[in-house]
Amino acid sequence: MMIDPKRLVKVPGFTRLSDNEIAELVKRDTNEDPSLFDGLPLRPLIFVDALAPCAPNARWRWTEACHLYTWPGWLEDLHRLAGRIGLKRAWFQNKADSLPHYDLNPSRRAAAIRLGAVESNRRHVVNSIAMWRHSRLKRVV
Repeated sequence: MMIDPKRLVKVPGFTRLSDNEIAELVKRDTNEDPSLFDGLPLRPLIFVDALAPCAPNARWRWTEACHLYTWPGWLEDLHRLAGRIGLKRAWFQNKADSLPHYDLNPSRRAAAIRLGAVESNRRHVVNSIAMWRHSRLKRVV
């Protein structure tokens, strides 16, 4: 199923895809079991991408990192899960032209997955960035 931007549903405060389109994207772009979806997500969708190499510095001692993120409309659920795995709200990154996210080290990534975060691939991250950009444009107009 190809996502048609004209079918975005207008919701006060943000724009999101229809429930069927969300379920289709999750089935296509994650390792989530498709049988969990009957056209609708069963829980808020919080995602983690793959671990990638990074350079340690004074504020980050790990050699791998990934992102904990969500789609427009589920930021409070993202913050709630982040708090449950020991992340501070001050660590949340929300730049205007980027994907709102928390950085995760390998152990926090594993904890997020245990608590229900869905593993995603690079294409899903790119689609999610596009959704956030579209959402922000809709609020400006």
